[in-house]
Amino acid sequence: MNLKHILKMIKFHKFFALVIILQVTLSMSVVSNSFFLGLKVYKEWSLAEGIVPEELITISAKTYQPGANFQSLLTEDLDELSKIKGVKGVTPINLTPIAAGWPNTIYDSEGENKTSLQTHIFNVDSNGLNVLGLKLIEGRNFNSIDVKYSDGSEQPNVVMLSEAMAEELFSDSDAIGKTIWLAEDSSPVEVIGIYSNFISSQFLAAKGMPYRSILQPKVVWHRENAQSYIIRVEPGTAGSVKNAISDHYAQIVGRTGGRPDSLADVKWQVFFERVGTFLMYMTISALLLIITFCGLIGLINFIVSTRKGQIATRRALGAKVSRIIWEFITENMVITVVGILFGLLFTVVISSMFREFNGLVAADLIYALVVAVVICLLNAIAVTISVRKTVKRQPSELLI
Repeated sequence: MNLKHILKMIKFHKFFALVIILQVTLSMSVVSNSFFLGLKVYKEWSLAEGIVPEELITISAKTYQPGANFQSLLTEDLDELSKIKGVKGVTPINLTPIAAGWPNTIYDSEGENKTSLQTHIFNVDSNGLNVLGLKLIEGRNFNSIDVKYSDGSEQPNVVMLSEAMAEELFSDSDAIGKTIWLAEDSSPVEVIGIYSNFISSQFLAAKGMPYRSILQPKVVWHRENAQSYIIRVEPGTAGSVKNAISDHYAQIVGRTGGRPDSLADVKWQVFFERVGTFLMYMTISALLLIITFCGLIGLINFIVSTRKGQIATRRALGAKVSRIIWEFITENMVITVVGILFGLLFTVVISSMFREFNGLVAADLIYALVVAVVICLLNAIAVTISVRKTVKRQPSELLI
């Protein structure tokens, strides 16, 4: 069958051809983007954390004591938590690694030509680097003089950068001794150290910047009557330490420790919603493929019923069953390819519109081609099922 004849047949059944194209386009775009979402979630889940989530516990200690001395409570918390069996170290912290919220905007200079970058600023004390289990790559760690304990009014003048953050800010030179600005119109702070990367938040991971972070030697108390801590524990002791923390705060009138969580639990909680969204999309995709397959069978059955005379003539002239089936497959494959091309176009458009799909690269389109092959196979199977039964009948039976 030549292309001219195929196009003639498509033109004769243009309404059904259009319906098939729409079905394939919708299936291609939805299934491809669902696959991209799952692939992106998997890639982010598989990123090296840079820390050991199973050995880090986060806790937010709240107080309801009227007139409480928050600085004193902070000191007591650090002392009591460090005494719990299995605890290796404790540091106050303002954000939870892996699950930090909306990022901070920092600047590399002052004036109109300054460049802004997104990152997370983690406030810790001089134990922060060791508690998180990070490696000092260059420069020095914070000391007790660097750390500013206050209600937020006193600001430190030094920071440490993650290796990825330093590379982003000072790719062509040494970062140690350089200055950055942690907020617009703020005073500059000096970079005194570079530490190994760790995932700061799912938000930045989704944007392809998982390891951007800054450590600042700052401890602020009286933050909505609560203080958050990161606790490093011995391997395999996270469960018992969490129970001990809960028991500790349960015995103090006017205090509560919330629910201690290991960062492994936090990571799962962060990704749970996105994994659920992915599973929902994949379920919809599977149903859509089934509907598309059934729809193709129904449409092709109708087209075949209108062409019984043509099929009978071909059979009477000696055409083989396999030859006629292949002609129908070829005809419908042309229609399917048109739908796939539109589907690829919509895939790219949708992926650029939604933040979830940011970071889609040309190499990932190979997976869209896999989806295209699956749709082509479904089309071929649908055509074979629809045509085979009719074509195998005797020509005389087809003309009745």
